[in-house]
Amino acid sequence: MSSSDGIDVTGVYAAAHNVQPYLKRLLGPKAEAFRTELDTVLAETDPPDEAGAARLTELLGRHRATRTHLEDVLSDRPLYRPARKRGRDTLRGGPVGLPGPVPPVSIWKCGACGHTWPRADAADPVPEKCEHCRTPGVVRMPSI
Repeated sequence: MSSSDGIDVTGVYAAAHNVQPYLKRLLGPKAEAFRTELDTVLAETDPPDEAGAARLTELLGRHRATRTHLEDVLSDRPLYRPARKRGRDTLRGGPVGLPGPVPPVSIWKCGACGHTWPRADAADPVPEKCEHCRTPGVVRMPSI
């Protein structure tokens, strides 16, 4: 979903959700305050809409590292993966004879908050915690 002014609502929300595991590394001591503000904006704009996407774009644009993350995620339409998650897929290429990224094996879904994320390889273990709500031990189910 995108608006008339070019905001990719789905991509912006994906970037906002999947930046969370990287915040400490990206922002250092500013990470917790940023996470609090990000969680507030996400909670106030549920369900996703254009106004919320604009607020998230402004928030993610405040720091070079989070702005770069947003740009990377938006460039991976329609999967919206961070660069760290897609590097090995693009190196591996697509099905035999076809260049390009390999689509995810499945989409995992958190049983607590409903957040979804791609599982690029069948050998990838299910994370210990949800990427978004950080709830440990929540059963994840493939949604594809």
